[in-house]
Amino acid sequence: MTGLSLAPVLFTGCSLGMLHALDPDHLMTIASLSARTDEAGASVGRSETLRYAALWALGHGGLLVLIAMAAFLLGWTLPAVVPQLAERSVGLILIAAGAALLWLRHPPHGQAPRLREKVPFAVGVVHGLAGSAAMLALVPIALYQPLMAVVYALVFSLGVLAGMMLFALALGRAQLAMAQQLPGLAKAFRLVLGLGALGMGTFWLAAA
Repeated sequence: MTGLSLAPVLFTGCSLGMLHALDPDHLMTIASLSARTDEAGASVGRSETLRYAALWALGHGGLLVLIAMAAFLLGWTLPAVVPQLAERSVGLILIAAGAALLWLRHPPHGQAPRLREKVPFAVGVVHGLAGSAAMLALVPIALYQPLMAVVYALVFSLGVLAGMMLFALALGRAQLAMAQQLPGLAKAFRLVLGLGALGMGTFWLAAA
């Protein structure tokens, strides 16, 4: 495949990655995590929201690239049960995020730094496992040259990162505005997010 014909395919992959980042379960998870308050009861800032989103996208995209490398370079594929279990785990994560948002307003003392470092990345890995089959199905047949298929997966993952960062930027700005100008609305927003995450997680488990 020539560079001229490859460019639009990779552009499409990046665009599809950006759209994939905006899946409802992805957005609800990041919104629920970033809507938590810190140990002093203050809302998570815009920079922390971006950090959560970046860590999630790195976990999600890194896992997809590894799966693509295993599938297209080594001929190894995940057992079908793994994505299925990951789909159920997504539901459990949403329920846990919603419950924590409603009843555990901020991480226990001394736990915040560790949670901020590990939870979004780990959640991204689970989402990556759940969506791995769908991503591999999006690899164009014309790209079923092992190395180019991996490049496509990388570009797709970069699109996921870009899409999630754009969402986090908008969410962070909205959260900051609410916290500074409408604290009552910020509390209501956290309540709606918590209930929404619980509802979506329950539906996800039922449908998985």
